[in-house]
Amino acid sequence: MLGNSASPTSSITVDNAAPAPSNVTLANGGTAGTADAGDTVTLVYSEKIASGAFCSTWTNNTISQTLNGTDVVVTITNNGGNDTLTVGGGATCTFHLGSVATSGNYLSATATFAGSGASGTGANSAISWNPSTKALTITLGRQQTGTLNTGVANHTPTYTADSTLKDLAGNSISTTAVNGTNSRF
Repeated sequence: MLGNSASPTSSITVDNAAPAPSNVTLANGGTAGTADAGDTVTLVYSEKIASGAFCSTWTNNTISQTLNGTDVVVTITNNGGNDTLTVGGGATCTFHLGSVATSGNYLSATATFAGSGASGTGANSAISWNPSTKALTITLGRQQTGTLNTGVANHTPTYTADSTLKDLAGNSISTTAVNGTNSRF
Protein backbone atom coordinates (compact mmCIF):
# COMPACT_ATOMS: atom_id res chain seq x y z
CA MET A 1 0.00 0.00 0.00
CA LEU A 2 1.12 3.43 -0.75
CA GLY A 3 1.74 5.76 2.12
CA ASN A 4 2.47 3.07 4.66
CA SER A 5 6.09 2.79 5.61
CA ALA A 6 7.87 1.25 8.53
CA SER A 7 11.32 1.88 9.76
CA PRO A 8 13.09 -1.18 11.01
CA THR A 9 14.62 -0.80 14.45
CA SER A 10 17.39 -2.67 16.11
CA SER A 11 19.71 -2.15 19.00
CA ILE A 12 23.20 -3.25 19.74
CA THR A 13 24.62 -3.54 23.22
CA VAL A 14 28.29 -2.72 23.48
CA ASP A 15 30.20 -3.86 26.55
CA ASN A 16 32.82 -1.24 27.36
CA ALA A 17 32.86 -1.91 31.11
CA ALA A 18 36.07 -3.24 32.58
CA PRO A 19 35.59 -6.38 34.66
CA ALA A 20 36.76 -6.21 38.25
CA PRO A 21 37.29 -8.53 41.19
CA SER A 22 34.40 -8.17 43.62
CA ASN A 23 35.40 -10.43 46.53
CA VAL A 24 38.06 -12.75 47.91
CA THR A 25 37.42 -15.25 50.70
CA LEU A 26 39.77 -17.66 52.47
CA ALA A 27 38.17 -20.84 53.83
CA ASN A 28 39.41 -23.58 56.12
CA GLY A 29 39.39 -27.15 54.87
CA GLY A 30 41.95 -28.63 57.26
CA THR A 31 43.23 -27.23 60.56
CA ALA A 32 41.63 -23.88 61.46
CA GLY A 33 44.11 -20.99 61.48
CA THR A 34 46.74 -22.90 59.47
CA ALA A 35 47.35 -22.88 55.70
CA ASP A 36 47.08 -26.59 54.80
CA ALA A 37 45.61 -29.15 52.41
CA GLY A 38 41.95 -28.61 51.62
CA ASP A 39 41.95 -24.88 52.35
CA THR A 40 40.46 -22.70 49.62
CA VAL A 41 40.66 -19.20 48.21
CA THR A 42 37.56 -18.09 46.29
CA LEU A 43 37.75 -15.09 43.98
CA VAL A 44 34.56 -13.59 42.58
CA TYR A 45 34.46 -11.27 39.56
CA SER A 46 31.93 -8.63 38.46
CA GLU A 47 31.39 -10.46 35.16
CA LYS A 48 32.53 -13.56 33.31
CA ILE A 49 36.24 -13.65 32.53
CA ALA A 50 37.33 -15.27 29.26
CA SER A 51 38.48 -18.76 30.28
CA GLY A 52 41.51 -18.61 27.99
CA ALA A 53 42.71 -15.45 29.76
CA PHE A 54 43.27 -17.56 32.90
CA CYS A 55 44.82 -20.55 31.10
CA SER A 56 45.50 -20.95 27.36
CA THR A 57 44.22 -24.55 27.37
CA TRP A 58 40.81 -23.41 28.62
CA THR A 59 38.90 -22.61 25.43
CA ASN A 60 35.19 -22.86 26.28
CA ASN A 61 33.75 -19.80 28.03
CA THR A 62 30.45 -21.50 28.90
CA ILE A 63 31.53 -24.50 30.98
CA SER A 64 33.43 -24.94 34.24
CA GLN A 65 37.17 -25.50 33.86
CA THR A 66 39.62 -27.22 36.22
CA LEU A 67 43.36 -27.71 36.59
CA ASN A 68 44.29 -30.36 39.14
CA GLY A 69 47.32 -32.15 37.80
CA THR A 70 50.58 -32.63 39.60
CA ASP A 71 51.97 -29.45 38.06
CA VAL A 72 49.54 -27.00 39.75
CA VAL A 73 51.52 -25.30 42.50
CA VAL A 74 50.17 -22.86 45.07
CA THR A 75 52.89 -20.74 46.66
CA ILE A 76 52.46 -18.66 49.80
CA THR A 77 55.36 -16.25 50.14
CA ASN A 78 56.44 -15.23 53.63
CA ASN A 79 55.85 -11.52 54.04
CA GLY A 80 55.61 -11.10 57.80
CA GLY A 81 52.02 -10.29 58.74
CA ASN A 82 50.77 -10.20 55.14
CA ASP A 83 51.78 -13.42 53.36
CA THR A 84 51.06 -13.49 49.61
CA LEU A 85 49.47 -16.35 47.64
CA THR A 86 50.16 -17.02 43.94
CA VAL A 87 49.54 -20.03 41.67
CA GLY A 88 51.22 -21.71 38.72
CA GLY A 89 49.72 -24.00 36.09
CA GLY A 90 53.01 -25.73 35.35
CA ALA A 91 53.34 -27.56 32.04
CA THR A 92 49.58 -27.35 31.41
CA CYS A 93 49.57 -23.56 30.99
CA THR A 94 50.92 -20.32 32.35
CA PHE A 95 48.17 -19.48 34.81
CA HIS A 96 47.20 -15.79 35.05
CA LEU A 97 45.78 -14.95 38.44
CA GLY A 98 47.60 -12.09 40.09
CA SER A 99 48.10 -12.34 43.84
CA VAL A 100 46.19 -12.57 47.10
CA ALA A 101 47.60 -10.73 50.10
CA THR A 102 46.27 -12.82 53.00
CA SER A 103 46.73 -10.08 55.64
CA GLY A 104 47.80 -12.94 57.92
CA ASN A 105 51.09 -14.44 59.10
CA TYR A 106 50.46 -18.02 57.92
CA LEU A 107 54.11 -19.05 57.67
CA SER A 108 57.64 -18.29 58.76
CA ALA A 109 59.25 -19.64 55.56
CA THR A 110 57.76 -19.54 52.05
CA ALA A 111 55.63 -22.64 51.41
CA THR A 112 54.48 -24.53 48.32
CA PHE A 113 51.45 -26.80 48.16
CA ALA A 114 51.21 -29.87 45.88
CA GLY A 115 52.59 -29.85 42.39
CA SER A 116 55.16 -32.24 40.98
CA GLY A 117 55.88 -35.24 43.17
CA ALA A 118 52.80 -34.99 45.37
CA SER A 119 50.97 -38.22 46.06
CA GLY A 120 48.09 -39.54 48.14
CA THR A 121 44.58 -38.31 48.82
CA GLY A 122 44.25 -34.53 48.56
CA ALA A 123 47.81 -34.29 47.30
CA ASN A 124 47.26 -32.06 44.29
CA SER A 125 46.37 -28.40 44.42
CA ALA A 126 43.49 -27.47 42.12
CA ILE A 127 42.15 -24.40 40.33
CA SER A 128 38.50 -24.33 39.24
CA TRP A 129 36.63 -21.66 37.24
CA ASN A 130 32.84 -21.55 37.23
CA PRO A 131 31.62 -19.00 34.66
CA SER A 132 28.01 -19.26 35.90
CA THR A 133 28.93 -17.95 39.36
CA LYS A 134 31.91 -15.91 38.08
CA ALA A 135 34.02 -17.61 40.78
CA LEU A 136 37.55 -19.00 40.67
CA THR A 137 38.42 -21.41 43.50
CA ILE A 138 41.96 -22.39 44.43
CA THR A 139 42.32 -25.47 46.64
CA LEU A 140 45.59 -26.07 48.47
CA GLY A 141 47.08 -29.53 48.10
CA ARG A 142 49.61 -31.19 50.37
CA GLN A 143 52.36 -28.92 51.74
CA GLN A 144 55.71 -29.62 50.08
CA THR A 145 58.02 -26.91 51.41
CA GLY A 146 58.05 -24.15 54.00
CA THR A 147 57.31 -23.68 57.68
CA LEU A 148 53.70 -23.03 58.70
CA ASN A 149 52.37 -21.03 61.62
CA THR A 150 49.25 -22.10 63.51
CA GLY A 151 46.37 -20.27 65.19
CA VAL A 152 46.13 -17.40 62.69
CA ALA A 153 43.02 -15.28 63.33
CA ASN A 154 40.58 -13.91 60.75
CA HIS A 155 41.87 -11.09 58.54
CA THR A 156 40.65 -9.26 55.44
CA PRO A 157 42.52 -10.60 52.38
CA THR A 158 43.14 -8.41 49.33
CA TYR A 159 43.19 -9.55 45.69
CA THR A 160 45.06 -7.84 42.86
CA ALA A 161 44.19 -9.30 39.45
CA ASP A 162 46.71 -10.09 36.70
CA SER A 163 46.48 -7.35 34.05
CA THR A 164 46.17 -9.93 31.23
CA LEU A 165 42.69 -11.04 32.39
CA LYS A 166 39.85 -9.92 30.10
CA ASP A 167 36.08 -10.31 29.97
CA LEU A 168 34.24 -11.97 27.09
CA ALA A 169 34.15 -8.65 25.17
CA GLY A 170 37.93 -8.25 25.47
CA ASN A 171 37.91 -5.51 28.11
CA SER A 172 40.93 -5.62 30.42
CA ILE A 173 40.34 -6.23 34.11
CA SER A 174 40.80 -3.58 36.76
CA THR A 175 44.05 -4.17 38.66
CA THR A 176 42.95 -2.08 41.65
CA ALA A 177 43.33 -4.19 44.80
CA VAL A 178 40.00 -5.36 46.24
CA ASN A 179 39.42 -6.08 49.92
CA GLY A 180 37.59 -9.32 50.56
CA THR A 181 35.63 -10.97 53.32
CA ASN A 182 37.05 -11.17 56.85
CA SER A 183 38.14 -14.82 56.82
CA ARG A 184 40.98 -17.29 57.38
CA PHE A 185 42.32 -20.65 56.33
